[in-house]
Amino acid sequence: MTEPCCKVRKDNGNACGCPQKENSCYEKAEPCLIALSGLALAAGFFHILPFEPAWLALLLSGTPIVWEAAKSLRQLKISVEVLISTAMISTVIAYLLFPEPSGTGQHGHSYLFAGGEVAFIMALGHFLEERTIAKARSGIESLLRLAPQTARHVEGGCPNCPDKETETLIPVSEIRSGDILRVLPGETVPADGEILTGHTSVDQSLLTGESMPADKSPGDTVFGGTLNQFGSFTMRAAGTGEDSSLAGMFRLLKEAESKKSPLERTADRWAAFLVPAALLTAVLTGAVSLAVLGNTGEESFRRAVTILVVFCPCSLVLATPTAVIAAIGNASRRGVLIRNGEALEQLAAVNVAAFDKTGTLTYGKPKLADIISFAPDNEEAQLLALAASAEKWSEHPLAKCIVEAAAERNISLLPAEDFEMYPGKGISARLNGQPILAGNAALLEQFQVPLPSGVPPRETFAGTVIWLAAERRVIGLLTLTDTLREEAAEVVRRIHGLGLTTVLLTGDNRAAAEQIVRATGILRGHAGLLPADKVTLLEEIKRGKHLPVPATLPVKTAMVGDGLNDAPALKAADVGIAMGKAGSDFTVNAADVVLMGDNLSRLPFLISLAVKTRRTIFGNIILSMSINAAAVFLAAAGILGPVLGALVHNAGSLLVVMNASLLLRVKG
Repeated sequence: MTEPCCKVRKDNGNACGCPQKENSCYEKAEPCLIALSGLALAAGFFHILPFEPAWLALLLSGTPIVWEAAKSLRQLKISVEVLISTAMISTVIAYLLFPEPSGTGQHGHSYLFAGGEVAFIMALGHFLEERTIAKARSGIESLLRLAPQTARHVEGGCPNCPDKETETLIPVSEIRSGDILRVLPGETVPADGEILTGHTSVDQSLLTGESMPADKSPGDTVFGGTLNQFGSFTMRAAGTGEDSSLAGMFRLLKEAESKKSPLERTADRWAAFLVPAALLTAVLTGAVSLAVLGNTGEESFRRAVTILVVFCPCSLVLATPTAVIAAIGNASRRGVLIRNGEALEQLAAVNVAAFDKTGTLTYGKPKLADIISFAPDNEEAQLLALAASAEKWSEHPLAKCIVEAAAERNISLLPAEDFEMYPGKGISARLNGQPILAGNAALLEQFQVPLPSGVPPRETFAGTVIWLAAERRVIGLLTLTDTLREEAAEVVRRIHGLGLTTVLLTGDNRAAAEQIVRATGILRGHAGLLPADKVTLLEEIKRGKHLPVPATLPVKTAMVGDGLNDAPALKAADVGIAMGKAGSDFTVNAADVVLMGDNLSRLPFLISLAVKTRRTIFGNIILSMSINAAAVFLAAAGILGPVLGALVHNAGSLLVVMNASLLLRVKG
């Protein structure tokens, strides 16, 4: 037998163990119940049924409001539900006291209609608002699923007796510090550790954001969760799975998530003022009407009830969610997915935009950037032909990049002989009888080939350097770098035009960061950052540190990234923005906003839309409060009755919705 949906569990702070709230069963039926309430009110207004259908609206839409009000009072908290419940109960009392026509021309059913209308509008506003408030984003647990479930545990054997070793698949959870593990090509490294034997190339962009795969040799460190692209190796585990870099990132994400608070309902911010003000105004109006103006008890009570009805902040409740829904709808049509209203609210206040480099400002794929010749008789095309011909049979990702560059330039390749690979260093081959070396400085050192004089140090190159040597002499070099997105510089310029400060946070080296800063116009770059470093730097930026210009506190940050290594930073920022196409599923889940199709050019539109949404919300609040104030005055004067007061409510709510709908026309 399956377990019931709502079993008792306290670990989420709710009595319900479901991902939803305690009233999840009601929430599923809420749209239908609200629709029935609206139909009931329409039937009551036109008197097409022999009974009072407004009772149905009060029951379906009003009961949850009264329940929430009771919970608030038990917690000694004044919420907007308290005011709404007071108004609804007052209309029911008025209906029971004055069910028949009176000299005022008011009928008892008008009280029920007014109460039902308030319940309906409030329920509708709450329904819309709940759809825009941040929900618990699933996906943090999927981070751990990125790690392999098993590892190849090696026991026995020795350098001279490999046939005596045994290899056993064990769960990753059973890995202990000091265990010997083997990782094959295409497998994910199961734990942090040190390479013992073998050479390989590891894609570390998952954790570090490096655009180029890292060559690894015995003695080098590898990180759990990274991808072994080339060559098998054995390693000594440095700890258990709970100590790995991947698990550390998981903890960073949970800590960053816990710092985010849900969007507070706009009406609740005013509840502490509205409730006593409404009650005091209603009591004073009734007392003045009875004792000073000499009106009847029924007329005085009618005025007091009408004031409670028009005081209810129905249009105020709709002010925020309608604007947010319109903005989210507009953004979605332009390829921008916004998860909740809080993201828009926070984005409108952002004054610092932080960018990842690889996959965000760049395409995240290495490409041949430059060819430098050290021999006057060798042109660039000749050097590329030699390099591509020698690298043709290599499976290394950078070798494939060089071969593709030659193909794009229609360069013919030479037949290669005596091809040999040196893992972690490069390759050697013979072209037309001439020995050729292509690889890093370690390969040149192995073959005792000296570097040319005057060559700048490795860290000054904004990418990976492939040295090319012939006859024990360096004849040139090739540099491979990530490719900048065509729209990146224009996006940065437009963001500056909106008054934001820009910074670059990347795991690549200083030269690569400086190259991107120069090309895009970003004001400051920070290089060599691990995921935890990005989180720390963002927290310090919020305190006004590490910025190119003095910032007005408080500093609100938006982080734009694509890789899993950016997920903790996306959570730590006030607003996380992910590249939807290039980003991993988990990165997208960690973000508040997703740019579908990697369309970075939508970013300025998104910020502008958020600012206009905030202005619209503020305008809606002013409009709704002005209408309520006018309605209270007219109700106190006896001009508005319950039904007319309820219609004024509808008019105010309609104006708020119409104003919010203008956000659908905002263009990028």
